[in-house]
Amino acid sequence: MAELLYSLQSVFTAYPNGKIFNIPEYQRGYKWSEQQVNQLLDDIYNFSLTRKNEQFYCLQNITLFQNTNDQNYLNVVDGQQRLTTATLLLSYLQASQIVAKKLYYAVREPSNNFIQKIINNESNIIESIICAENFETYITSQSEELDFQDIYYMFSALRTIDAWFKKTKQNFDKENFKDIVLHNVKLIVNKVEGVKEQELFMNLNAGKVHLDGSDLIRAILITRVAKQELENYDATNVQ
Repeated sequence: MAELLYSLQSVFTAYPNGKIFNIPEYQRGYKWSEQQVNQLLDDIYNFSLTRKNEQFYCLQNITLFQNTNDQNYLNVVDGQQRLTTATLLLSYLQASQIVAKKLYYAVREPSNNFIQKIINNESNIIESIICAENFETYITSQSEELDFQDIYYMFSALRTIDAWFKKTKQNFDKENFKDIVLHNVKLIVNKVEGVKEQELFMNLNAGKVHLDGSDLIRAILITRVAKQELENYDATNVQ
């Protein structure tokens, strides 16, 4: 029986086994707010302060469906916001080799081109985004059309990540933080079969879970273990 729980490094390397996470056309674009990005970074940082042994931070789940037109792609039916944020964070932390050629935005070509440039830091794009006065001045300085909602949120997420690191204590160990992000931040990965993809997407958005039998039980158990880990961490942190 396949594993369900993967570190971020494993999600982008061992898990897909050479396959690419595809954000299909029916998905909305990326739209994580500054508050959501900051909350994620705060949570990981606070977790890192008292982490013991094999404790981990669970970034919930992603649900995948095999692309029927191309076996090299796994469609991300649920969790694309988390997966995209993780990609942006690892790119910022100079771990691009982990996420290179692992994420494809079929939502729209400009969005895919933009995030690929970030992953590869093409023409030092990460620094250009961070140093830009704002989104409007940035896009007007570019040769291609970038005035799309998801590109705006990718742009903002990178700047939020940078601002978060800059406000952190001076003795903050960024390399240790990167190691924790790669190995101690984990995702529950559900690859679903035996159901139509559009039906799966609609059920997930309606709050219905399409896992069967043992996989559902295992997902629940792993989620409970992750929750207990966080509760133990919170209790220790309060003391």
